Amino acid sequence: MTTASSFVRLLFAFLTLGCCASPVQAAEYTTFIGDTNTYQVARVAADPAGNTYIAGTRLLDASSDIFVVKLDPAGNIQLFRTISGKGTDKASDMALDDAGNIYIGGSTSSTSFPVHNALQSTPGPGFLVKLNADATQIVWSTYFREQVAALAVDAGGNVYVTG
Repeated sequence: MTTASSFVRLLFAFLTLGCCASPVQAAEYTTFIGDTNTYQVARVAADPAGNTYIAGTRLLDASSDIFVVKLDPAGNIQLFRTISGKGTDKASDMALDDAGNIYIGGSTSSTSFPVHNALQSTPGPGFLVKLNADATQIVWSTYFREQVAALAVDAGGNVYVTG
């Protein structure tokens, strides 16, 4: 196969897929999230209802904690939640499942990280947390043997982790 014919096939596939894709409506707001501390955003995600989720790390004086924020389609804060132990906790990634539950993974030096229904209760350099849809409850949280770099959740609620 020649390079030219490969390019034409690729272009055809792109044009075919591009004509059928529906555009995603961009949010039309600007907002400020945070306080006097420094915030590092790890992931931004959206749900089918147009809500925006932001997860990351809030740097404090001698430690850090994890935060998650939910904004409605107009940019109003619907929830703000922090999770931390007594050490350095850093979010690396976040995912949402079909029910709106929030999953956050990252690294921790905390020996007092809030584990609940844990797969691993021995402190490790990583963590994984599942929050309910309104982030009022930790469904489960666990230490992880390695730092979590990225995660994904499938339609069955299975969590896939890399580190």
